[in-house]
Amino acid sequence: MNDQSNKHNVKDLEAREDSLQTALDSADEQQLAAIVDTMSSHEALRQVSLMDSDDRDELMTLLPAEAAAELVEEAPSELA
Repeated sequence: MNDQSNKHNVKDLEAREDSLQTALDSADEQQLAAIVDTMSSHEALRQVSLMDSDDRDELMTLLPAEAAAELVEEAPSELA
């Protein structure tokens, strides 16, 4: 992978992180579900692991039960 591609990927990740935080801050359930749905399980868990515990708890509360359950099943024990 070249440097330009790496920079593009980092910008994409940062944009998703910002979008996720914005949706979480506004408690926008539909937007949160849409954002998480576009992520791989690995990427979603990475984003969740970067959140503080209050944000992580709020995200799990706002996500549809099926999406939240999927994240919990895939999460390492320290995040679950």
